[in-house]
Amino acid sequence: MGGLDPRTLIISASVSSALMAVVFLFQSRTFPQGIRGLREWGWGCLAIFVAALLVGMRGLIPDFISVVLGNLALQVGLQAFHVGLLRFHGRAVPRRLWWSLLALCFVMLCFSLYVFPSFSLRTVVITGCNAFAVAASVALVLREHRVGHMRFSAAFTLIFLAAVLITSVARGLVALGSIMDLDQGSLLNASPLQVSYLAAYAVSAFGLAVGLILMAHDRLRDQLQHLVIHDHLTGVLTRRAFEERAEVEISRSRRARHELALLVVDIDDFKVFNDSHGHLAGDQALSRFAKVAQGCLRREDLLGRMGGEEFLVLLPETGLDAACVAAERIRSAVEAARFEDGERDDLRITISIGVSVAAEDASYEDLVRRADEAVYKAKSSGRNRVQVA
Repeated sequence: MGGLDPRTLIISASVSSALMAVVFLFQSRTFPQGIRGLREWGWGCLAIFVAALLVGMRGLIPDFISVVLGNLALQVGLQAFHVGLLRFHGRAVPRRLWWSLLALCFVMLCFSLYVFPSFSLRTVVITGCNAFAVAASVALVLREHRVGHMRFSAAFTLIFLAAVLITSVARGLVALGSIMDLDQGSLLNASPLQVSYLAAYAVSAFGLAVGLILMAHDRLRDQLQHLVIHDHLTGVLTRRAFEERAEVEISRSRRARHELALLVVDIDDFKVFNDSHGHLAGDQALSRFAKVAQGCLRREDLLGRMGGEEFLVLLPETGLDAACVAAERIRSAVEAARFEDGERDDLRITISIGVSVAAEDASYEDLVRRADEAVYKAKSSGRNRVQVA
């Protein structure tokens, strides 16, 4: 293997794991709280760093520390990676299962060191436990990321998870064939098989850490993109994002010769509501309206905030009659809704809605202008009503 020896490989793995631990733990403090799992990945890298140090000191420190605790630390690291993936995807952690696996691993390592001394048995034990933890991570990634639509970061992570799994299973099967040899071998034996195993493990573990970092950055980019195109208070599209998507829908409707409708929604007497109940209640009213309105819309419909208390709704493939039905459904649902601001729990609002339907050559600006004019007519006619342009 070109002069490589097990101790050199183990030291290299320990250094890379320590660096990755620093990266993950720093990111866990600087990334948004909604991106979970980074801390567990950092502790996982730190556990692998400790494992490499302890195993690499075989012969210099007691066997219990280097063999039992060293290999146990490796299992802790791989379990921490899996727990981080569970948290990253918002899943519960089956603590009893992983504590049981750690306990089994500890007992079997002690047995293979003191009761039935065998390097091959220890190898089977640790590779088996490691394979179980990594296989669980492989299954989780495949479950959360569909193969045909998998991002590069998830695919990259999956490749190195599979590499760790294959390496562990292959090494365990080889060791299983000589399990009855009562030898006093060591992970530091410089056989080609041992060096190949350690090299593959070191590279795969480093690649796995890189893949997890890429997944975290993808999640961060998604959150930033969501913040850019969604209103921070109501969660609906910003005016600019709504306009961009509406232009696309209008062009598509023209090509397909489909009808399309646009609603302008204005919360009635919102300034009076704010002055009477305070700005906190006003914010609650805006958020409540957005939630109620979104529940009345189809998946393909668009809801955006025009500014202040005005909102926009785009209804693709919708004619005038269907648009009026949708507008009335939103109006009545908002009128019936009650919400609280911390002091009162019976606050309510009403809305006025203007409806416009796209003509063959109508632009987005034309649709908004006509629906906006209809809103003013609705307000001048008593509010809390739907008005057609």
